[in-house]
Amino acid sequence: MSNLLLELEKDPRMAQIHQEVIRSEKISTTNDIFAKKLLSRKGILIDFLNSVLNRAEEKKILDLVYNNNEILGLSANDKSSRLDITCTLASGEKVNLEIQVLNEKAWIERSLVYWSRLYTNNLKRGDKYLNIAAVICIHLLKFNLFDENKNPKPHSIAKLCNLEDGKPITDLIEFHFLELKKFSKKRISSMSRAEKWLAFFSGKLNGEEEKLMKKDKIFDEAFNLRDNFVKDPDEYLAYLKREMELMDYDNALYEAGLDGESRGIEKGKAEGLIQGKTEGLNQGKAESDFNKVMTLVNKKGYTLEAALDLLDIAKERWNEVKSIMKKIKN
Repeated sequence: MSNLLLELEKDPRMAQIHQEVIRSEKISTTNDIFAKKLLSRKGILIDFLNSVLNRAEEKKILDLVYNNNEILGLSANDKSSRLDITCTLASGEKVNLEIQVLNEKAWIERSLVYWSRLYTNNLKRGDKYLNIAAVICIHLLKFNLFDENKNPKPHSIAKLCNLEDGKPITDLIEFHFLELKKFSKKRISSMSRAEKWLAFFSGKLNGEEEKLMKKDKIFDEAFNLRDNFVKDPDEYLAYLKREMELMDYDNALYEAGLDGESRGIEKGKAEGLIQGKTEGLNQGKAESDFNKVMTLVNKKGYTLEAALDLLDIAKERWNEVKSIMKKIKN
């Protein structure tokens, strides 16, 4: 019996995910195990990048080189399914593509930090600043990063601009945010190339629409990779395990939020009203964080430091949470 069948018999949750794949006849194209295989095809990646960047014909990407062992996947401790692909274009520009399934806190701040690392790594000792190459970051997100009412379009572009005239002061920094939840279907024939890629990754197409898309050589290759992915038992097992990790990660954050916010904040507000001081709210915030941390530690098996880091609690506040823990133990 194969490892896949053994795992399916052993774990009912994995079997449930498998049954959903069988029912829908689709896998999630944003799952990093599949996306890694898809985007390691240079022709597919070039087509995707050209569709998003939408440059003039003479500036289209014709070739690229994968950096850092071609595909940068997840670290062993990363449960949020973030796939990083970094490549260098013939122009010298660096492009970083990230696929993110779950909504992490401070995404913009994280993006800027990551961009800055790629940018500064472009400058070697003795190089001139005038020769430094641009870094373009593309974020394919399965959640809404920006308010849907204020920013309803699925593709947002950010550059460093002069506030007076709204024009970019440099081409060295460029961000593209692709929010899949905001993508709305329309006739395939009226979709732009970028919209077709959003349609592919969104999973919102029906069978007939996919057939129309497959008339295109690149999309035919992409859909065939998706449809044949389950035929490799080792790859498919890795896919199912990643889906389970995502479920666990999402549930952990959800439960931590319910436990922490409902208990800690309300208690802090009550104490603040009674005492007539802001300390009650501050205490409530600390206890809220503590309750979230303890949910992850006690129910999900996280270490204390891992839980604090996962919840994005500032390091200078770790001692507050730890002091509450000491009081309870005493």
